[in-house]
Amino acid sequence: RSAWLGAVVVSIGFLKMILIDGFWKIGGWKWKKAGYAALGLLASVVIALGIVKLFNLSSFELANRAQSTASGLQEITISCESENSGVPQEIGSVSELGRYGCAHINLEEIETEKAKGNFVSTAVRPDPNVDLRAQIYKKSWNEIKSNPVFGIGWGNIGKILGSDERGASLNASNIFLEVWLGTGIVGLVCLVFVFGSILIKSLQFYYEGGVGEKTAAVFAALGAFAILVPNLFNSGIFLGFLWAYFGIAVSLLNKK
Repeated sequence: RSAWLGAVVVSIGFLKMILIDGFWKIGGWKWKKAGYAALGLLASVVIALGIVKLFNLSSFELANRAQSTASGLQEITISCESENSGVPQEIGSVSELGRYGCAHINLEEIETEKAKGNFVSTAVRPDPNVDLRAQIYKKSWNEIKSNPVFGIGWGNIGKILGSDERGASLNASNIFLEVWLGTGIVGLVCLVFVFGSILIKSLQFYYEGGVGEKTAAVFAALGAFAILVPNLFNSGIFLGFLWAYFGIAVSLLNKK
């Protein structure tokens, strides 16, 4: 969902760049050009979703995920030993399923469970990500207050924050908290400096350069927001595309 938010922010920024076309006064804005761009963007989204659905490229239920964002309830798939298990449609947590002879399963396990003779259905529960993130932020901030200068080291973050129901180590769910927690205030300042430098340099290129410089500036600026917005709710500091973006953005904005 954070990626969706990032895509929306970048799309709005892209359309805004086309609309103003370097002019701050409304009289110079390119409304028609921006309108065509918006239609093209909408068509791209529709085509992409159609291809995903038509060719079954993902088991991820987009509609259910969008619904959970609005309602706060998450639909889950469950497997029960009996068809009349009596499990309610809405449960408080997956720990309640055991008393009904049921268990939470992944979408990929549906056919396997059916082959075992189990009965597969769905139920809804409060989205656990909300409470989980609140706990993570609290733990992260407490550790930061105890080790603000040097942090606790990357290898200790998972030990402090714990693991999820799959056994995977949790992260700080915010790239700035993650860096501050792992490397201390020096790492945080460096991260802010890198993003700040890219955005400032992008503005300089956009208003002082030609067509090529403007294109590079738009890519670098929108790319920064594409990285930043999702990572306000995630910790993608070790993802390869983040460092690939840094390398490309810095090289494009370097006149030398």
